[in-house]
Amino acid sequence: MTQTQPRYRVLLIGIDDYQKRPLSGCVNDIDRVQTMLLDKLAMPTAWIRRLASPRATATHSKAVPEKVANLENIRNELAALARDAQEGERVFIYYSGHGVRAAFERSDGRLFHRESLVPVDVDMSDDKRLLADYELNTLLGHIATRTTSVTMVLDCCHSAGATRDPGLPRLRRRAMDARDDLGWTKPLRANDVMELPMRFARGERSRDRALDDCHVVAACLNHELAAESTSNEGVHFGVLTDALMRSLSGVPQAELRTVPWARIWQAMRETVRAHNPWQNPWMSGNPSRAVLAGPAVDGDAGLAIRRVGDTYELDAGTLASINRGARVAVYGEKPLCFPPLGTPDDDTYRRGVLRVTEATLSSATASAEGAAFPLPPGARGRIIEVGKPARLRCALLPPNEGIAATLRESPLIEVADKAVAKVRLECVDGDWLLTDDKHKETAAAALLVLKASDLPSVRDVLEHYYLYALPLRMAEAAADLPGKLELRILLCDKELSPQQAQDAALDEAGSEIATGTRVCFRVRNTSHEQLRVTLLNSAASGKVQLLGDQVIGPYSDYVFWAGGALGRPFAMTLPQGKQQGIDRLTAIGTTALSKDLGYLRVNRKFADILAVTRGTSRDTAKDIGDEEDARTNAPVEQWTSASAVLTTRAN
Repeated sequence: MTQTQPRYRVLLIGIDDYQKRPLSGCVNDIDRVQTMLLDKLAMPTAWIRRLASPRATATHSKAVPEKVANLENIRNELAALARDAQEGERVFIYYSGHGVRAAFERSDGRLFHRESLVPVDVDMSDDKRLLADYELNTLLGHIATRTTSVTMVLDCCHSAGATRDPGLPRLRRRAMDARDDLGWTKPLRANDVMELPMRFARGERSRDRALDDCHVVAACLNHELAAESTSNEGVHFGVLTDALMRSLSGVPQAELRTVPWARIWQAMRETVRAHNPWQNPWMSGNPSRAVLAGPAVDGDAGLAIRRVGDTYELDAGTLASINRGARVAVYGEKPLCFPPLGTPDDDTYRRGVLRVTEATLSSATASAEGAAFPLPPGARGRIIEVGKPARLRCALLPPNEGIAATLRESPLIEVADKAVAKVRLECVDGDWLLTDDKHKETAAAALLVLKASDLPSVRDVLEHYYLYALPLRMAEAAADLPGKLELRILLCDKELSPQQAQDAALDEAGSEIATGTRVCFRVRNTSHEQLRVTLLNSAASGKVQLLGDQVIGPYSDYVFWAGGALGRPFAMTLPQGKQQGIDRLTAIGTTALSKDLGYLRVNRKFADILAVTRGTSRDTAKDIGDEEDARTNAPVEQWTSASAVLTTRAN
């Protein structure tokens, strides 16, 4: 064993032998994953733990000893990972089986739904034997206190509310219905299924690790059904697992430990949809992360791109300022962060340029400038030029021809009068202050202060502001369902248990709070449509944070907690050296449930840009929560939004 090979801890869970709605492909799924790990990675069997419950007549691999995949064993194995994993080790967890969406009841009678994994003994007693999402999140968060290299793949349904086309007879849903299959006629309480085995936690939980350090891949959105299918030879398999294994089969063996999700994700999604057009795989975390549980990476997700013949399709459109005539540069897996436009690094990494020929609200078609070119592995794009109506209008107060000439070189910026400008550079006492409708012309209240020595970076700063403000502009344009989305900021002064979080009556925060204040965010869907809601924060530092992504049912609400861990609030912080800062929160909802707005996330801060001209190191100050760090019969695409502004002041 060489020192360059990381040590893995692998947990494989496959369940077919349910009393109600038995499956046939789940243990096959973990067999395929196990074979790859043993044969192609030469992984020692001692590194793999296996929980399997196959059908009585089925034959499966015996290369790794296995235990029954009941609730106790699943909890114990996850607890063991949280107890034994070491820094630098990679934890890879694979679950293939049923999922269930069950109703939970608050003490005041209000209902909400949670998704859960279903152990083999779910219906063997009167107990509600589920592994609820909030328990799983807590367990994963504890594993992340041991190592940040944690990946979990879930090939199961997250809910049971979708329909299936009878023209796809080979598909079988991987979901149980709480009422029809399990006979649970009454809503559950959180303590019906919650039993956190705290024995695995050694000492206080590290506050710089959280569920956000884990990478989670799910077979479908939380309202959808995942499917298993059957090959022509009669072999059963999960559609997601099959797509994953097909994609990895084309990766050279020497690269399997390092191949990023970005290289295979688009092909996986297309393979899944070819089998089941109603199933949309979902991924949390940066696609530049290694498939087999690599460490977290800091990079730009970019725009998803597909080649169809000699044309190209983008998963973003006019809402994201991608209009007809816009230009999009294409890159591969590298670099993790896009280099500044017009630099030698940008020329080195750029693989080609596309020009948009047609655009809808959330998608676009483009053609190559010059001959059509093959997309590189992990292809992703970024806007490098937009039509004049979509450019960011910037005013210079007072006018400065030197700065204006620099900004005119940008294909994203237009120098404009103050009356129509969306952002301003205002000279005060020799410094240039970046201001807008929320940030004012004083050093304390400005978004950013540029010294005279920072002016060589002025174009980079304004182009970064273009990305910072993109969710805000998208929210303004998302007006198909006006007033149908509500966003509230709630105070929560401590971490709550799931039971407490479920029942807590939390006060609404004011418009100004102090650093260290802890909050959560409640989004209410008051429309009759099911909406996929993305919660974003254009932070005081200049980052755009993706705080959550959830499908919310009609006339329902959902509370976003830090890292998706029920009961863990976000902590409000300030950029380094600032006495106050403004966070601009935006909830964007759409009836187009397959649309992923992850491309809006921006990991760089203004301080990172200025560090180049100031000769300083990258700013490591924290932002919100960082300290714990279509188809047949598809509905008409509609968009809506809600926004909130929160000012944080130093104590």
